[in-house]
Amino acid sequence: MKAISIETENAVIGAMLVGGSKTYHQVSAILSAKDFYQLENQILFNAIETAVENKLSIDPVTIAETLSSANLANIGGMTYITQVISETPSTANAATYARIVLDNSQLRSLVSAGTSIIELSTGDESTIEKIAKAQEVVGDIAKNQKQDDKSSSDAVKELIEWMQREDSELKSGFFDEHTGGLFAGLIVIAAGTGQGKSTLALNIAYNLRNKNIAYYSLEMPVAQLMMRMVSNDCGLQFSRIRDKSLNVSEWPIFAESAKKIKESNIRFIDNGIHINQLCAHARNMKNKGQLDLVIVDYIQLVGSDGQNREREVANITRKLKGLSMDLDVPVIALSQLSRDHEKRANPRPSLRDLRESGAVEQDSDLVMFLYDESKYKDDTTNQGLTELYSGKFRHGENFSTVLDQQLANYRFKVSEAVISQQEATRYKL
Repeated sequence: MKAISIETENAVIGAMLVGGSKTYHQVSAILSAKDFYQLENQILFNAIETAVENKLSIDPVTIAETLSSANLANIGGMTYITQVISETPSTANAATYARIVLDNSQLRSLVSAGTSIIELSTGDESTIEKIAKAQEVVGDIAKNQKQDDKSSSDAVKELIEWMQREDSELKSGFFDEHTGGLFAGLIVIAAGTGQGKSTLALNIAYNLRNKNIAYYSLEMPVAQLMMRMVSNDCGLQFSRIRDKSLNVSEWPIFAESAKKIKESNIRFIDNGIHINQLCAHARNMKNKGQLDLVIVDYIQLVGSDGQNREREVANITRKLKGLSMDLDVPVIALSQLSRDHEKRANPRPSLRDLRESGAVEQDSDLVMFLYDESKYKDDTTNQGLTELYSGKFRHGENFSTVLDQQLANYRFKVSEAVISQQEATRYKL
């Protein structure tokens, strides 16, 4: 099979040298240099590509002159160029030859992936981490293929389809008028300690409880999450549920809400989890048709690999963004802030306050902050209100909305109140 592969590769290169730029464009829509097994053919493909980019003619002499003396020596000079031309039956079949070369390239990638997966079995990681890494290895094969590239006409068609699409069916209940709902991408909700990140995330999950949600909680156990969501649903104070101090008439109300939440499509995962395990679990849910939304509470508690915490967090956000794009689901990730913003005259958070990694900002499609001014100023006129505002919105203008705090039930509601702009105007979004 190796001999057949090299003969076909030679035929592809020869067809381009004979057929010129027209044949090159047919082949380059299918192949890239890395798809060739033979080093000589990789060098020649790159040389032809360079010639096309520089608007040079495609012929043996021009391509030979395009090569450096070292690369020309590596392929055996004009002798090899003449050889591949002589082994080309017809330029008309260039695309057919190219698909055979691509098929062999994919097969080599698959064999290499299989070897890598076998090597994983000897590692010290848990089985689920090995499965996650194996999924990444196999997923990379598809991602690296030439057919993933899109022509300008394909890109324009996708743009038109995107412009014509309806707003997302996934409604957060809080900022949909600005975003059209939740969209595939990485959505970050950032705030300092005690500002309500988890409460807002739980509220969004509650509003979408009939959808398939994977809620990864690294901070609180499932029991606490359930109690908070039940309190939100039935209106009984969380503290009374927590302390089991409900009266006789309230227990049936609690039980009915608990049953409703239990029968919803929210799946809570509260064990310590590595980013590879998280991605593997989410992919498995998607493969079963059971995933519409991922929520991660919160980024800084997710396990990862890296030489320092900044690189670990960068690895987490990169994989969460990739997960969202691959599975076509929104990923909401909560993030802590550094405490530096608390020391400023105006502690209202901004993008520079995202903790431990600029990658959180870089990888995100939407970054929102929660800010309760009363936590920092006793004389504020904004008591009982939390501002939810964006610091980055890749698909639109930044926005701000006001939330009423109903924290006895771990609940936010969109407010008709207006946040005093005395402090807010000091910081431009």
